[in-house]
Amino acid sequence: MGAITGVATGSLSGYIGYNLLTYDVHANAEGLVTGFIGLAGYYITRAYISMDTSTIPDDATIESATLQLYFYGMTSGGPNLPSTWVHTLYIGANVIGASLDQTDWGAAGFKNNGNYTPAEGLVEIPIASNMFTEISKDGYTDFEVRDSSTAMGSGTWSITFYMTSPTRGAKLIIWYSQPDLNNCKLYNCKIFHA
Repeated sequence: MGAITGVATGSLSGYIGYNLLTYDVHANAEGLVTGFIGLAGYYITRAYISMDTSTIPDDATIESATLQLYFYGMTSGGPNLPSTWVHTLYIGANVIGASLDQTDWGAAGFKNNGNYTPAEGLVEIPIASNMFTEISKDGYTDFEVRDSSTAMGSGTWSITFYMTSPTRGAKLIIWYSQPDLNNCKLYNCKIFHA
């Protein structure tokens, strides 16, 4: 087996903040995921990861895919915050476009099965097999990381992950098979870095 490893494209990756009135776009930034609930409204951010996965062969059958994120800087404050944070990963093929902007909010419309709990350090998120069709073989595979926690009362919580760090940056690891001339499957793996 071999591997395809994807890395995030800086101008297409980062985070977007939203407060019901305006969007605040931060391309070429680390991934920031926050939640805020208060008496006067809220402010949340979602992280965006875009990876060029066009090197996956056209005749490849994806066998498995895992997104690796290295989280740090967990903070929280305020009454009645969630006891457990929950993130949801969304995926879409070629949805971010030429640059990260406010129209990308919610553009990755396919929810990966299940949620995960962010924690400082490496978190591996398996991509559900029914999402493999959203992994692009001719362009970019895009991810949106949303906070899905709920809270009563008010407070803020946030966590950051490395986007393009050489050792801790976001990675998409894809294992795939291809038919050979003898009708056997050849297994390869590619790892995509943020």
